[in-house]
Amino acid sequence: MCNSNTSCSSGLCTCIYGLPSNDEFCQPITSNSTCPTSSPDPTTPIPTTSPLPTYEIDLVLELRLPLSSYPSAQLDVFREALRNETFLIPSSKFVNITELYLTTVCYPNSTYGLQCQCESGFALPCDMCNSNTSCSSGLCTCIYGLPSNDEFCQPITSNSTCPTSSPDPTTPIPTTSPLPTYEPLFFNVVINLRIPAARFPSNMLELLRLALRTEIYPIILPQLKVLQINLTTVCSPNSAYGLQCKCEDGFALPCDMCTSNISCSDVSNQTCSCINGLPLNDEFCQPETNISICPVPSTAAPTTTTALPTTNTTVPTPSTAVPTTVTPTPQPPSTTPTSAAPKTTPLPKAITGNITMDITFNSSFNDKSSTVYITIYNATLEECKSRVSNSCAVKNLAFSEGSTIVNYELNVPSTETLTDTNIKLTKDGILTQVASKYPVRITDGQTLVTPSTFYVGERVNLTCTIPSVLETYPVLWTHDRRLIATSKGSAGGISTYIFDKFLQYNDGLYECQINWGANSTFKLTLRLNSKPAPLIDAEPDRDRLTCSGQRTLTCSVNTGFTVTLIDSDGKDLGATPYTYVASASCTEGTEVKFKCRSKPNVIEYEEVITLILTTRQSFDCSDEIYGNALVGDMGFGDCDKNKEGKKTAVCMADGKYGDKQDNCVLKVIADLRDRSKNLNELTIPIFLEDLRNATAANNQEIIESPATIIVLVKIFENVATKSSSLKFNISENSTRNFLESAGLLTIDDARRSWGFLNYNDTRNTTEDNLLRGSTSSSFLDVFERLTTFIGNGSLDIYTDSILLNKSKLTDAFSREFNSSVEIEIPDAGEKETFITIIIFASMYNVLPGRDEVNTSSNRVHGRVALVRPEVDISNISLTFDVINYTNNTLGNPKCVFWNFSLFDGLGGWSDDGCSLVYFENETVSCNCNHTTSFSILMSPNSPRSLILDYITYIGVGISMACLVICLIIEAVIWRKINKNATSYLRHVSIVNIAVSLLIANIWFIIGAAISDADKKNPPACTAATFFIHFFYLALFFWMLASALLLLYRTVSVFEGGLSKISMLIIGFSLGYGAPLIIATITIAATAPSNQYIRENVVCWLNWEGSKALLAFVIPALMIVAINLVILIVVLYKILRRRVGGNAAQAGEKHVLVVIARSLAVLTPFFGLTWGLGVGTLVDPENFGIHIAFAFFNSLQGFFILVFGTLLDKKVLSAMTIRSLTSQGRTQSTSAGTSSSGLSKLFQRMRGNRGSRSGYNVSSTGQSGSGDSFNT
Repeated sequence: MCNSNTSCSSGLCTCIYGLPSNDEFCQPITSNSTCPTSSPDPTTPIPTTSPLPTYEIDLVLELRLPLSSYPSAQLDVFREALRNETFLIPSSKFVNITELYLTTVCYPNSTYGLQCQCESGFALPCDMCNSNTSCSSGLCTCIYGLPSNDEFCQPITSNSTCPTSSPDPTTPIPTTSPLPTYEPLFFNVVINLRIPAARFPSNMLELLRLALRTEIYPIILPQLKVLQINLTTVCSPNSAYGLQCKCEDGFALPCDMCTSNISCSDVSNQTCSCINGLPLNDEFCQPETNISICPVPSTAAPTTTTALPTTNTTVPTPSTAVPTTVTPTPQPPSTTPTSAAPKTTPLPKAITGNITMDITFNSSFNDKSSTVYITIYNATLEECKSRVSNSCAVKNLAFSEGSTIVNYELNVPSTETLTDTNIKLTKDGILTQVASKYPVRITDGQTLVTPSTFYVGERVNLTCTIPSVLETYPVLWTHDRRLIATSKGSAGGISTYIFDKFLQYNDGLYECQINWGANSTFKLTLRLNSKPAPLIDAEPDRDRLTCSGQRTLTCSVNTGFTVTLIDSDGKDLGATPYTYVASASCTEGTEVKFKCRSKPNVIEYEEVITLILTTRQSFDCSDEIYGNALVGDMGFGDCDKNKEGKKTAVCMADGKYGDKQDNCVLKVIADLRDRSKNLNELTIPIFLEDLRNATAANNQEIIESPATIIVLVKIFENVATKSSSLKFNISENSTRNFLESAGLLTIDDARRSWGFLNYNDTRNTTEDNLLRGSTSSSFLDVFERLTTFIGNGSLDIYTDSILLNKSKLTDAFSREFNSSVEIEIPDAGEKETFITIIIFASMYNVLPGRDEVNTSSNRVHGRVALVRPEVDISNISLTFDVINYTNNTLGNPKCVFWNFSLFDGLGGWSDDGCSLVYFENETVSCNCNHTTSFSILMSPNSPRSLILDYITYIGVGISMACLVICLIIEAVIWRKINKNATSYLRHVSIVNIAVSLLIANIWFIIGAAISDADKKNPPACTAATFFIHFFYLALFFWMLASALLLLYRTVSVFEGGLSKISMLIIGFSLGYGAPLIIATITIAATAPSNQYIRENVVCWLNWEGSKALLAFVIPALMIVAINLVILIVVLYKILRRRVGGNAAQAGEKHVLVVIARSLAVLTPFFGLTWGLGVGTLVDPENFGIHIAFAFFNSLQGFFILVFGTLLDKKVLSAMTIRSLTSQGRTQSTSAGTSSSGLSKLFQRMRGNRGSRSGYNVSSTGQSGSGDSFNT
């Protein structure tokens, strides 16, 4: 790199012109670093191989130092450092510093901007001092302004002496060194500040006054001391004159300025202190003197003015000072009177005060030469002079123990007017000055609590009185050393903290505090202790009372209170118990109210007793907890200890209380709800920590109480609302506390409570007795809002139930969470923003599976993922692992999101904008075109297979065909049935059993079609379930009727019997009346609460919710058991009877045997079938039980045909004869059977009652007729 013309070195390549190519900068020197000799460039010196020469270089360093950033003695420190430095100083490998001199110092000058002075041994060229800018003589060592061309001072030589020139008549004749020393000069400098009022706060003037009062004088500048700065005149906008100028305290304008119409001052004041418009010629306010006193219009009595002694001692400085203050700085030791005192001098006035400094006392503080003493002395004197009089003096100043207590006494001439305001301002100014240098502790003030005695739940005001000097400072309020509130300043010296509802939690030590000055503090403390609120128990809360009836009313209260009963007219009835007697002529529904009132009275805690009068003499419901009530009335009961609220129940038609709800809330959670209504930026973190501790300590009681869950959701809503309205971002720790508290509500043990709440989304709650939306939907919405008020940076928080991740959203985003949810965003846009993702481990316990038709065969079977980016996303892919918490076979996955607007704000799952990508290996992949809360819905169906479907539908088809054949046979042989009542009733039972099962199977097929439809129809499904239930019950009850007929004919055969019509009425009442009653009661009791059909809209009775299926299982199995008992009794009777009898008896016995045989087969068969049906509920995943149930269920019609009809020989004989008669076209009929078929049913029911003896009870026709059979 040194072989070209760019080289400026030799031997070693150490210097080139321009930047190295390819950024090849210098490397460490090695033996290979020596460069070969090359032909010299004619434009550069010829390199040599001799050692590098040594050069001496003079460098001029120019330092520009801002005076405000360095102390005044900094220049002397620099000079001393240079004198003490030892040279040579190695600066680098090739450079040594041999000497370093300070040559020239330039500092500000009011006339020329800068004045440059040469240091000792240095001078400027003489020609620089021949102009009017010179401030030196002999040697040119001082000039005004910066040297031209940066020609600073050079070392003095014999040529440095400048020739004498004619003196300039406008400047003093310079003399030779040494330089003269001048006496200090005192100047008054007027500074005119023009401040646009619209650009500065309204308290700008007060801040300026405060700054001037707190400044410590003198202010030392280079060769200059500022002894005092006073604010003299303030001109503010005025609508009439443009500006209105007022003098500050202690200053006045010339009297002649107030004799015109522009004056706005009170002339009786004898000072001109206010004018309209700006003063002419910038004649602003001057310090008040005797000359400032203006004459009054009337003749005043002559006064004698005595001149006061003044002080005018200054501290001379080595160089010329250009002071900018009005007055010199006096020193305490000496005074020089300028006028003689009068013979009689009044005693001076005194100002005394003390200050408590928060520093350790030291006896040296009383030494007048100590820094502390001088600082305090100057502060007291300066404030007194500026506030009261220039003749003010410090008489006493002493320090004592107690931390460090400063006691001072100031003397003011008696001729001065000393007002309370001046004294207060002086003391405040002294305090402010001292506090700006040393820590000061102020305890002056007062704390007040209103009311002085208060109870939990009352409104309480805590007031702190602030010293006037601190009114503009922020006030901090703490509770047990934790900051709870701040205020910008106290209004009128008073700061108030308000408790809208004082809680027991609020007990403790409160402190109002102001931090100011040099770690100075103002503190006032007060301990608040509330009294427990009266806990009144009124008995009863609400009850019904008959007219002329009586009821004992009682009121009780906790220790520390007494309680009395107040009637509806406000009359004090005294202590309880009290017996109330209702008027005999009362009106139905009249309410009589009493109040249980505590002494002392706390109105918020009064309890009301309500009696509802009724003209009825009895009640439908009566209970020790809920009292007396009529059907439809709501009863109220008290909560357990440590809970608040009420238990409720409704009087039902059966005379018992039902629909019981425990609306009791844990007291600790109720207190947190009250606290959550009054949160701020400082109390939210404290509150969330307390909330987490409370939920952790009471987790089991919380998740078992739906009412407490509702209150907790309300608490989370309050936190979200307050944080959003304050635009306050909670910290990571507070976010963790929030998630841990909320996560408790999602665990598996809370599923039962959420199930109750989801069935009662629009019921009144204990929270505010107002209709709420879905609690579960509100709970999810809290997390949607949470993403807006967490920290601005990245977050990664893991809890047992909830994961929260906030990270940067780059162009392509892909991440897996908890190995169960994977989220991918292919294109997030070019702008880098944040995305917040919340993964719920078990939110499926909270959110119901309702979809857009309000009912669904689906449930949530995946994690719920809340995705909230800061930008709009139109393409997002989510992959979920299937979570099978129901142990059901799952299928039909659906990708959904929670739509808060569905069902008038209740919310539900919707698949709009989402589609299923694939479902394999227990993993579901979805794609959506928007972002919100996602999950998957799946069907918890029973085992489904083609085999099961074939068996079910083919079997039901065969069963229906058999039933149709059975009914055809019965129709064919119906006219052949004898007048024998037993045979007749057996066939009536068989026909109705077949009809009931046939209709039930038809509705079964309809219900299956409704259940399998893609779009669910809950009303149609409810109707199908009702008819299936009714006709299946009718089947069993007609079997019971057959069994009872068998038992009746077997046991009471020799004791007579009922007529045929009576037995028909009993049969139809039992066969259809009992099922109708059971089915109607079932649907009436469960349908209003959506617990009639199954939750997944399968058209059959509900099991998991209301257990409505028991309304079929219990009657059916009971009938099976009863029939088996009847069979045993009948068989025993038949076997013990002797064989024989006439033909009628033989026929009757044949009928009984047929009935017994069919019951012996059908009863166990039906019992086994529906026993397997119960088994499918107990073990829904057992495929074998489902196959067996479907098989036996499909054979019911076949068994009825075979064992109820075909195996009866008489039926077969009748069918054979009917066939033969048809072939021979025989038209003869028995006289006893001239009316055939069902058309004559009611005629037969109106027929003669048969004999009550033996088997001949129905033998009214011709014995042995070929057309009459006992079948």
